[in-house]
Amino acid sequence: MTVPANIPNSATRRARWLVVLSPLIPAAMYLLAAWALAKTTGQTDFWSAACFDPRSAGEISITHLTALVLIAAGATLFLFGTPAVLGLLAFRSRTRFRSTTHVWSFAFNSLALFLLCLVLRPTVGIDRLSFFVGWLVWSIGLAIVVSRSGESFSELASFWQRHRKAVGVSITTIIAGVLLFSSEQFLQCFNGDGVESLELARSLRQHVLPTWEIETIDRFGAVIVNPALINSYWTVGLQVLLGDHELATRLSYWVCWLGILLVCFRMIKHFGNVTWGTATVMSLSVLLVTLWNTFYVGYNPYMADLANPGVPDALFTLCLLLSFDALLQKDCAAYIVATVLGSLVLYAGPVMFVLTGIAALFWRPMERTRLLKAGIMGATALAGIAGSYVLWGWSEGLLEGWRATLQGEYIVDFFAPYPRLYANGIYTGYFVLGCGGLPAVAVIRALFRSSWEQTVATVILCYLTIVLCSASKNLHYLVPLLPPTVMLWCIGQTRDKMHRSWQTSVVAIISMAVCLALCWPRSRPVFTLNRDLGALTTFQTDNYQEACRWSDVVLLYDLNVASWPASNHVWVAYSKLEATPTERRPILLTTKAVPPGYHLRAGSETGGLKLCIDIVNTDWLRWTMSRQPETGLERFPWIFQPIAVRPRPKLDL
Repeated sequence: MTVPANIPNSATRRARWLVVLSPLIPAAMYLLAAWALAKTTGQTDFWSAACFDPRSAGEISITHLTALVLIAAGATLFLFGTPAVLGLLAFRSRTRFRSTTHVWSFAFNSLALFLLCLVLRPTVGIDRLSFFVGWLVWSIGLAIVVSRSGESFSELASFWQRHRKAVGVSITTIIAGVLLFSSEQFLQCFNGDGVESLELARSLRQHVLPTWEIETIDRFGAVIVNPALINSYWTVGLQVLLGDHELATRLSYWVCWLGILLVCFRMIKHFGNVTWGTATVMSLSVLLVTLWNTFYVGYNPYMADLANPGVPDALFTLCLLLSFDALLQKDCAAYIVATVLGSLVLYAGPVMFVLTGIAALFWRPMERTRLLKAGIMGATALAGIAGSYVLWGWSEGLLEGWRATLQGEYIVDFFAPYPRLYANGIYTGYFVLGCGGLPAVAVIRALFRSSWEQTVATVILCYLTIVLCSASKNLHYLVPLLPPTVMLWCIGQTRDKMHRSWQTSVVAIISMAVCLALCWPRSRPVFTLNRDLGALTTFQTDNYQEACRWSDVVLLYDLNVASWPASNHVWVAYSKLEATPTERRPILLTTKAVPPGYHLRAGSETGGLKLCIDIVNTDWLRWTMSRQPETGLERFPWIFQPIAVRPRPKLDL
């Protein structure tokens, strides 16, 4: 008897069932790890077990650490890994999307995450149980689509055969980075520098768009206006699964850089095989950028953290590379989607869209008519997003705060009447340094290569020019430019058929190693105590703006309470605003009578606002004085000393 061709055999049916059940594996791994963590820490409800609570850091055992690693790995696979792979398989079955499946997988999973939160928020709320069930349903739905399309994990085996070197190197690099910077990431869980990313993500449990109060120049309480949408939604997923602590906020950094490496290797492979030399150079570039993000990239050199701005910069870089890959594959729709996703992370997204569009029209990596249509559709999409933001801000009464934030953080930064050229040489040097030295020449060499390479190189040079022309410069502006530049160098090496090309790779690896050594700090960042004190401070005052002014660490520095100055951002953002203190605080700002056990600091009363010091529990003061941080430039290698020099801010009361 002949079996009809359209009836699947037993092996096919088993493969389809395996695909459908695949989301249950990381889900079970996560649940078992959460249960083990709850048992280890003595918590009765594993649905509320936190992956890492800084308050119990002194009680971590080997068993606790193992459970912590397993729950983090399970949550990452459950939230990112399985849906990403299933999305790739789902779109591979459509010929139209086959060349850019990774773009569409990322876009549709991001959309699903947004819609899931949109449904949960007004109904049962966004908590661990509801989110876990909702995301599991989405993953199983994806798996059913994949099984019905005829795709199976045999496709993954074929993919592994073609890309095993790139995947293996990428995963190894990320694991090495996590281990290399593990001690600093542990310490950063206590300093609060990732509070902006943490709070923006946590706000999504009540708001559709990220909402958080942050200060601007001479103005406090304005709602932050940075888009931060895509990264905040992925971060809130990790927060729900792992707990509301900064460790969950930083974890997506490594996921983004794994994606960056895979996309870069994919584009390199388009021009030839990935060699061990080019793979090593790309891997070292990830470690070099992570070194920057860990120690130097932040609001100032004293506030460097992977969570902010490391996470949004990494996701924006990934979106930028996805848009470049879409251009390489001549897929205009995927290019628009990647650009829109990048614009929902940072304001640089529309800037990159304009620069890429102009460069592509000039160098023509595809037909100009298609590029013009893509430009019109992309501009329409971005205008629609901007309009929805404005409408939402108007309905919430936030437009005035947004205007002030935009003016203070973006317009003033670029157009302020500061000297624009004095730091250009320094920041050009930092660009070369961040690229690892020798690979930086690729951005010039690419101008004489293919039209696609010319387009990418032009975008990099134009954006670098914008950074150099800005009145206010920051190292994190350079981060999205570094991986594409190193990738261009690797592509040049891949296309170079000369018998001496391996020697150039060796020289580039040595150059990378030298740059890593130049950037490695002489001591780890200090200034941790500021954040500890900030987290223990209550503003008990009727005037929020005045409380923020008074709470400036500079005031405490002048009063010889703290031993070093820091910016307003540190003190204001990491303090609690409570009408009535729920516990004793080392420092109390109040307009009322001085509470028992507190001492009114001499000369601190102005406009009815009193700065009080707890004189009963004085251990914190002795602890402060016994742990004075290194002063001056001791922790900075000489190459970063130009940006470490900061004039001491004046106290303006």
